[in-house]
Amino acid sequence: RKTSAKLLGRAKFTPAISILSQILKSNDEQNRQYGVDWDAAHALAEMGDEGMWELIRALITNSTRVRTIAIESLGQIGKRAKPAIPYIVRAIKGQSENGEDVRERHALLQHARWALEKIDPHVPRQE
Repeated sequence: RKTSAKLLGRAKFTPAISILSQILKSNDEQNRQYGVDWDAAHALAEMGDEGMWELIRALITNSTRVRTIAIESLGQIGKRAKPAIPYIVRAIKGQSENGEDVRERHALLQHARWALEKIDPHVPRQE
């Protein structure tokens, strides 16, 4: 699964966007354990605007993990992901799943800070 996600991203195989999005948002324990969800998000980041908008849609979820992964992948896109900035800010403030722990929240904030810096270094920092 991991290798497939990576190869789909490198090939920019856009017909796989919906499948990669499902992998990112799934609660499959094996996907989480082996980082397949991260690879799916990174593949989406390589798929141009369509992949970027799919990552933005993933920010709506209540899963802190999914939001963190999507934010990090948007940061990898860089300046081209400027349309994602307001969505990232909302995702930081958004509701989280029950049982979110402090480490997950901290990771979300750290990835968001990094991503916003990569996308637009002039975005005011939210402390």
